[in-house]
Amino acid sequence: MEIKASRPELPRDHGPVQGTVPEVELEEHFQSIHRLAMTQLPMPGLGSRIHHYRKLNRWSAQQLSNHTGGEVSRSIIASIESGRREDLTVRQFMAICFALQIPPAALLVDLEKPFERQHEDTGDAPYARGSTAAAVTHRLHGQANITPRLPSSVRVDQVLRLVDAYLDDLDTLAIANVRGHLIHLRTRSGEDTREELRLLENRLRMTIGMLRNAGIEVPDHGNDQ
Repeated sequence: MEIKASRPELPRDHGPVQGTVPEVELEEHFQSIHRLAMTQLPMPGLGSRIHHYRKLNRWSAQQLSNHTGGEVSRSIIASIESGRREDLTVRQFMAICFALQIPPAALLVDLEKPFERQHEDTGDAPYARGSTAAAVTHRLHGQANITPRLPSSVRVDQVLRLVDAYLDDLDTLAIANVRGHLIHLRTRSGEDTREELRLLENRLRMTIGMLRNAGIEVPDHGNDQ
């Protein structure tokens, strides 16, 4: 039995497929549609925002492409910026964000107009309609005051807050260690600084404990023994 290369049309009532269409072919067809839906990001205004941040860096489209490691070609960047297309794969989108050193929110909404509400009828992305860019950014960063809170929202908020506290403690401890070393060299006396270090180390250990209790793996920096 010969299988034609063209994709068969499904019945309008979406009932059982009749005829000789192999089940595996239909499965591949649906999977291809699913992959396309999950990897494309149509975003009106995306091109102008990429263009804005690229020009701030004084980069050509080719230079931006180079900074993405070739993940996004110069021709794709030019097409997006000119408005000929307004969609990227998630991978391409993230590559541009990392290349420009900006958070995804900066390309998803216009942060240059943080308090301007997105219009309902201009084709803006549905997550932004009726909201200001600032509000959308807060929500994307897990900082929005949402009620009632879903378990997923509570979990992300908990993890983000603990990770922020952990990173702040590490930075503060590193600075305090350097300052304490200099004081010791200059005065041979630094009991106050050593006490400050002990308090910081204790606070860091508490933060690490809370992270691990929340199921988060924390690297061993030698401060939580």
